[in-house]
Amino acid sequence: MKYLGMICFFGLTAGAAEFQIKTVVGRPSIEVESKSSQLKAKQKLNTNDFEISTDDKSEVSIVIEEKLELILLRDSILQNQVGRWFLQKGAILWKSSLDRSFVLQTRVGEIVIEKSEGRAVWDAEKASLEVAALQDVQRINIGVENPFKIEAMTYQKFQADRVNGEPAFDLLLKGKKFARGVWGEVVKIPAKDLKKYLGRVDVKKIVSEQKLKEAAVWICKKPNGQYKDCAYSMQKAKCFKSFCNAQGQWSPPEEVLNIVPACAKKSVVKNCQNEI
Repeated sequence: MKYLGMICFFGLTAGAAEFQIKTVVGRPSIEVESKSSQLKAKQKLNTNDFEISTDDKSEVSIVIEEKLELILLRDSILQNQVGRWFLQKGAILWKSSLDRSFVLQTRVGEIVIEKSEGRAVWDAEKASLEVAALQDVQRINIGVENPFKIEAMTYQKFQADRVNGEPAFDLLLKGKKFARGVWGEVVKIPAKDLKKYLGRVDVKKIVSEQKLKEAAVWICKKPNGQYKDCAYSMQKAKCFKSFCNAQGQWSPPEEVLNIVPACAKKSVVKNCQNEI
């Protein structure tokens, strides 16, 4: 797991919270102790040291203490380092009803999540962070000594200054560091554009594309089969076999004198290249 050189901020952190995976779309993955595996819905996470990542067709929802939901969107990376959460890349949504603050760290500062809904996008290449308040006001500690707030249904973008390609910081009293840069203008989010702005994965589209991809693999249909596959079935207590030919057609059924394990009431398809 690759760790970023993070700045130590003051404020509440998530601590040793309990969390689990709520839902997954596509194939998001998790890396623990340099070992990567695919995430599954309802999977419980019993470690405070991991990295979750999504590709361009996946997203994952994480529930913390049953009152905070983090939704990691496509092409994004989220780290948990000893109970501290870091948005390392991409976009994230949150919905919180926690009675305390939850701090989401970024490379240029921290987002203080209270009872609110919001969205953040960290663009590592441009060193820019966009923060949106979708419900109520969102508090942030970025680029200024005192926290300020973003009003509901608006977003702002912070563009950090860079030195040698890395965000630049000003060192203040008591060792505090604040990202150097400028905040852009406040942009309103029209209600009619909210769905598009959220950037959620289109599940129906992903499923449709997957079905088309799978359909392209099968040259024989009803049942689906590849070239030199055999379809076995039971008819009147007799075992029959058909094979998928190069023209994408099943051959006429032939009786198999010895009933094979593959025979069943419904067609069973398996590779039988050595039998043809």
